[in-house]
Amino acid sequence: STNWTSANLGWDFNNIVTIEDQSLARAYTLEFNEMFGSSTGTPDPLFARFGDDKQDNTPHKFEIGEVAVELYFSPSDGTTGQMVKHINAAESRIDFGVMVYTENSLGNSMLAANDAVDVTGIIDYVEFNGSEFNMLVNGNVDVLDYMNSDGSQWPDGPVFHHKYCIIDHDEGDENPVLITGSHNWSASAENSNDENTLIIFDHSLANQFYQEYSQRRQEQLDLSIDGNQAFTIQVYPNPIENNLYINSLSELFYSVHSVSGQTVATGKITIGKNSLDLSSLNAGMYFLTLENGEGLKLIKR
Repeated sequence: STNWTSANLGWDFNNIVTIEDQSLARAYTLEFNEMFGSSTGTPDPLFARFGDDKQDNTPHKFEIGEVAVELYFSPSDGTTGQMVKHINAAESRIDFGVMVYTENSLGNSMLAANDAVDVTGIIDYVEFNGSEFNMLVNGNVDVLDYMNSDGSQWPDGPVFHHKYCIIDHDEGDENPVLITGSHNWSASAENSNDENTLIIFDHSLANQFYQEYSQRRQEQLDLSIDGNQAFTIQVYPNPIENNLYINSLSELFYSVHSVSGQTVATGKITIGKNSLDLSSLNAGMYFLTLENGEGLKLIKR
């Protein structure tokens, strides 16, 4: 998932998998040459193919050190369909961590899977137009809106830049699956962007990704204010049109302020899911303050 930038390498949450295998390297080379327009050191724009001009012309299935690996490039190879296939086949649990989740078929398959297996997830950009976050939350999927501990968001804070899904990683599971790569869970990644996705069938690697996921998820559940009190909140969507939803594990007091400091709404948050009707407010930026009554507060824009 890692871009070759100082932020992605030193600040944002990402993953890198290095695989030493000649056949897999040749498949990536074939894809590169298709976009380069040449198999020599000189590019040929006349033959270069990108986006939906590309062809599904690379092998997809490999056996690497007795580990089955599948490789798909977007948008030519039907990547989302392959992801949906494995989500639908989950037998015990699914855990996913993604920056963007706007692809409807992935949302519908995850919602359906939640009826049969345990599903948890982390999504960063829940405010993106068409995000599946609200639909999943309303469908009782245990998914969290990623928040930095200081309340910052990009570009002022790091990004949860992952795009992975871990399926049936426990030791007793017969069919462990790890899905990772550059492919965002979005329609643009499926239909227009040049992306790559690896599907790896290996207990050890799936478990390592689950350890990373568990660490990030626990940090979200243990968000504290000034290191004193741990309480979990989820605030969405952002921006809003009418209702603001707040999931909380604590009773809290809320107030909403305009940029000029005027208090426009106050009340109490109960444990569970709360809905605040803010449809009467004029369009603009507001600040939500959540307090526990003991001087600890969290402010969200």
